[in-house]
Amino acid sequence: MALDPITKTNINDIEFIVNETEISETKTNELTNEELLDFLKIHEFEHSTSHKKLCFAVVNRIYRRVKLGYTFGGIKVCRDKNIVVDGNHRYVAYSIAGIRIDVIDATSSICDFASGFADIYLEFLEDWDANNPKTEKYLNDDFLID
Repeated sequence: MALDPITKTNINDIEFIVNETEISETKTNELTNEELLDFLKIHEFEHSTSHKKLCFAVVNRIYRRVKLGYTFGGIKVCRDKNIVVDGNHRYVAYSIAGIRIDVIDATSSICDFASGFADIYLEFLEDWDANNPKTEKYLNDDFLID
């Protein structure tokens, strides 16, 4: 028996009409390793990167929060080289979420060379925020609360 895709649900005495296909999408505001790797391989990014590595956990956290409606600052791009010099994790997370991110003009070092995001190494085992006292506050969503 096929289920009707529209379901009525009462939550705290407020009636909502919920589309079940949207429920599964909102429940999966997390990326898998394979989804991110595939995206990096096939997506045509407007900008390149000078980075050699990115942290999967950081991209995944930003992606989840962006899908929930939070916004984070723009990325800094050296227009001469067309490379992201600050905000690589945000750039990837926003790109996979399908959300445009603001670009701020910046400069880069003479030793910064452009490479594609398809060539970047993704760190899956370590969470870089967990190992940095300056960024460990981003591990949970407490900093998002006003």
